[in-house]
This record gives sequence, structure tokens and C-alpha cells, in this order.
Amino acid sequence: MPDFPPLAALTAQTRILELDDADAVRMLRVVLERQRRLPDPETARDLAAHLSEAAAHPLALEYPAPSAHSATGTDRLNLPLVSQPVSGGDLARETLLYLLTEQPALEPLLLAAADAADGPVGSLTRPGHLDLGVQVLLALHEEVTLERAPAGGWRFRVHRKAMNDASLTGVLAKLVRTVSSARS
Repeated sequence: MPDFPPLAALTAQTRILELDDADAVRMLRVVLERQRRLPDPETARDLAAHLSEAAAHPLALEYPAPSAHSATGTDRLNLPLVSQPVSGGDLARETLLYLLTEQPALEPLLLAAADAADGPVGSLTRPGHLDLGVQVLLALHEEVTLERAPAGGWRFRVHRKAMNDASLTGVLAKLVRTVSSARS
């Protein structure tokens, strides 16, 4: 019988990758709950509607750029095409891995959330369903928000250029694919 390392010895990255889809989604929710980022139900419904509208325009995201790059101070960030369906677990895992990479200080919180996600659903203190897309948007709050577009409607706005654009655009491409698939 092989010797396995104790659960506590596993890194947060390993724990995230080993979670099944349901536990990965639950882990993301636990992280948001422990960071006190979960909105009230009405705000969550509004965010879900705005997210759906913003996802209808998945070709580009606007983000602040040095003025030398454009006269408006914004540039376009094109999303990679995600042709395959994305499971909720894949989206949650990729979001959690992005958070771990960009905010290494979150590792203890992520490990605690992984332990809680392995536990019963009752370990969540706030009941009710929260749209996965809204959870991802809330988790990426430092990088991405929704804002009113000048021509009306909602769009994504990336606040700062992430250290790893490929990682962020991968998460956002999967988010847009997931939200777009849900609308169909």
C-alpha cells in the first residue's frame, strides 16, 4: 500500500486540482463567504443579469493602458476562443488557481476553503444559490468589474493589467463561454 502525504501537506494548488466539480464550485463560494464578498440576493440577481449582457460581447475587454498606447487611455484585450463547453468545476478551479497565483497570501484561506468544501454543504453559513458567473466576477473583483458602456448596456472593465494576462484571459474566456452557454 503506497504512503500518501497527509492532507495538510498538500499544496493549495494540488488540493484545487484534485477537487471534483461540485467541491470546486463549493470551494469558490467558501472563499467568497470567508472574504465577506457574497452579495444580498437582489444584488446577486442584478449582477447575473449584467454579466449575461456583458458576455454577449465576448470579443474584447477594455482595460486601462499607458497613454502612449492610445489616445483614450484604454486598449483592447482579445479573449481566446473557447469552443468546448466549460464545466462549472473547470471554471471554479481555474479561478481558484488564478487567485492563488496572483495573490499567494490567500493560500491559507484557500487550504481552509478546500477543507470546508470537502465537508457537508451545511458548512456554508449563507444558504441559497449564487450564480457561478457572479462568484467568479466577485472573486476577480480586483481585476474585473462590470460597468455601464457609453452607448448603454454593460461591459467588462479590467482595472489593471494582470501579472499574467494569459491566465486572466483564460479565466475570462471560460467565464464568457459559460455565461453564453447558459443563455442559449
